[in-house]
Amino acid sequence: MRLGNAEGTPQEFTNFFQDNGLDPSNFFQKVEDTISTKWVIIPAILIFISVLGIWLFSEDYIHYQWPTFLFGCLCVVWLGVSIHLRFKQFGVTTVALVGCLAVLLVAYGLITPIEAIEQLKQLRN
Repeated sequence: MRLGNAEGTPQEFTNFFQDNGLDPSNFFQKVEDTISTKWVIIPAILIFISVLGIWLFSEDYIHYQWPTFLFGCLCVVWLGVSIHLRFKQFGVTTVALVGCLAVLLVAYGLITPIEAIEQLKQLRN
């Protein structure tokens, strides 16, 4: 095992710290655990169900569209937080949030697919 310029077995490193009265936690940072993948998959599935629900409620049960759209928006926020906690990259989080929100807006009928693509192109520039 190699640690910087020092080389030795894990037992030798442990003995070095114990013999000199040192606490290894003062020198090394514990690796942070990331959240489980299920916290990213669950809101993604719920967003898909919301889009499907908005599409299914488009004609006969139009009064269910608004609550389904709001539920989808909440799931988009949940997905964004989960992605950011999991990957810790602002770009990935932004792309996921904007993409999912665009899909919800198109499904609800607030914008057309062509408008969504144009808005995303303008956002990119």
